[in-house]
Amino acid sequence: MKDTMHSMATKRYGWSEEVAGLAAKLAGTKAGVVTRAMHTNDAAFAA
Repeated sequence: MKDTMHSMATKRYGWSEEVAGLAAKLAGTKAGVVTRAMHTNDAAFAA
């Protein structure tokens, strides 16, 4: 686990509440125009 932490921009893994927050935002009415988008929720690991 520590081997991958050094390459992560946030230096931590995300909490389940943060993942749930993204899901709730995308399920909300203000996200009605978001179509066929990819939202990567990976603590900037792929940055």
